[in-house]
Amino acid sequence: MNLTFAIADSGSTTTINDGDLTQAAGYWVGKTVWCVPGTGYKSYKSTITGSSAGSITFETMGVAATAGNSYYITGNLKDLDSAGEWYYDSSTGRLYLWAPGGVNPNTLTVEAKKRTYAFDLSSRSYINITGINIFASSIKMSASNYCKVSNMIAEYVSHDSDVTSQYSTGIFMSGTNNELRDSTLTYSSGNLLSIQGTGNKVINNLIHEADYSAADIPAIYLLGANHLISHNTIYNAGRHLIFMPTQNSRIQYNNLYNAGKLTRDCGILYEFAWDGQGTVIHHNYIHDNLAKNYSGTGIYLDNGSKGYIVHHNVVWGNYTGIRLNTPSNFNLIYNNTTYGNGNIGYWGSNFSSDMYGDRIFNNIFTTAFTLPGTHIEGNNITSGTNLLFVNPTAYNFRLQASSPAINAGAVIPGITNGYAGTAPDIGAYEYGGTDWTAGHDFSSPPNPVFENVSVLYENKVRQSDFEKGLISPWVTTDSGTAASASVSRSCSKSIRLGIGEDGIRQELTGLSPNTSYRCSAWVKADTGEQIQIGVKGFGETDVSVTSSSTSWTMVSIPFTTGSDASSATVYAYKKSGAAYAYVDDFGVVEQ
Repeated sequence: MNLTFAIADSGSTTTINDGDLTQAAGYWVGKTVWCVPGTGYKSYKSTITGSSAGSITFETMGVAATAGNSYYITGNLKDLDSAGEWYYDSSTGRLYLWAPGGVNPNTLTVEAKKRTYAFDLSSRSYINITGINIFASSIKMSASNYCKVSNMIAEYVSHDSDVTSQYSTGIFMSGTNNELRDSTLTYSSGNLLSIQGTGNKVINNLIHEADYSAADIPAIYLLGANHLISHNTIYNAGRHLIFMPTQNSRIQYNNLYNAGKLTRDCGILYEFAWDGQGTVIHHNYIHDNLAKNYSGTGIYLDNGSKGYIVHHNVVWGNYTGIRLNTPSNFNLIYNNTTYGNGNIGYWGSNFSSDMYGDRIFNNIFTTAFTLPGTHIEGNNITSGTNLLFVNPTAYNFRLQASSPAINAGAVIPGITNGYAGTAPDIGAYEYGGTDWTAGHDFSSPPNPVFENVSVLYENKVRQSDFEKGLISPWVTTDSGTAASASVSRSCSKSIRLGIGEDGIRQELTGLSPNTSYRCSAWVKADTGEQIQIGVKGFGETDVSVTSSSTSWTMVSIPFTTGSDASSATVYAYKKSGAAYAYVDDFGVVEQ
């Protein structure tokens, strides 16, 4: 993670030029070059096909190398010239080692990785592994249920020299209600932890030194739904710390820092083009993204992300504290304290002004920000105000008694409950309220539980972006030919309504009686076709709107629930015709 790399003078997708390469022509042929090329998004490896003094050529990389890119060359026995280096000759089965201190390796115990998994708990249930340390191996819990790993030290969990083979690395957990807690995970060329399934827990762990291959992966890869990631300390990764294409999960009370050690354009917490469906990110310390360009971000909700609730986080030491790249929809940003440059930002080449449904309230931003006008904001403090933090140089962003942030916030049910004064405070700390801290504590292990939340303005539509295809709670109607299509508005998929009479619907529950809502969706139709978006079954007269636009267009419909209504059905419908219509990015929120 802390190597001294060679630095390219210039390059292309097939060349690196470097005046420090003084070896004779052909010296590097057949060896491997590793590089983080171009803007530094991720690493690539390639086989060298030609070399001369000052340059190498190689099989095409996906991105062109440029001046300043880091690289190294490996696979040449002649260059085993330093203690700690080794070379394996696969043709002879011989391992060459320059042992630390120049010691004769025949006088040492030399160990090599023997197996991928120390424990394979796949399809097992109610297995408890505690107090057992593992080295150069991992644990697999595929389709496991109620298995628990605790009080473990796991070192060098995974290693693969191929940067394209990092996605199945680290401790793997799927199935339901499995748990990893009170443990230390360190060193992996890829993930240290990969989570799928539902209802799994990662509590009170120390996790560090991940992705030293600089592949486009995080320390924790969080998929699936309803997970609890709580009270962990996670630091030092080649790229992201947590990549979170997850649904209705909780990421809370973690101390997260030092992402981006080997790459650029990354987030400590990162997501791209996904509906988080009420995933809550709260009460975390998120600081010191080391990526060296404009996109070294704390909480990074990239283009097409929606449905995340971000509140009471303390964010500092990043180029941008919170990034909402457009289109960005139904993301709720409440009561965060960000400190330093670029506290909130956005970028988007498509639908660049679309932040419909985003709400930004009660935040402390110590610099000004400008966002497109389709979001709603209020009660934020920006540059030019002395916040009177207790000790910002020591990263104590609690409020002094005379801070202008005290009693200056808006009441947000589910977020500001239990405030201490006449009104909620602005920022992540409530003066006079219950204090909180973040990170692991092995001496007094916490016992957090998964808490359900009910927050105003959260999108009531589930699977709103159709990235998983047409699955529950959506159902097909009429001819039943509606299907997933790679004709997307903001992510990679939409729903295509067929040539015949066709439609989809979803029943929404948990609505409030006598409450005004707005239903929205993005639609497009082939020439000559129309698509109807509607709401019914809410205790009042059904409402709908029809569009024949041949390009993606947002349509919306206001409706008010009846005095006894707590549910409604939203739908998309197309009459029989000669071509197709498409729908994407549904939403229903309070007005």
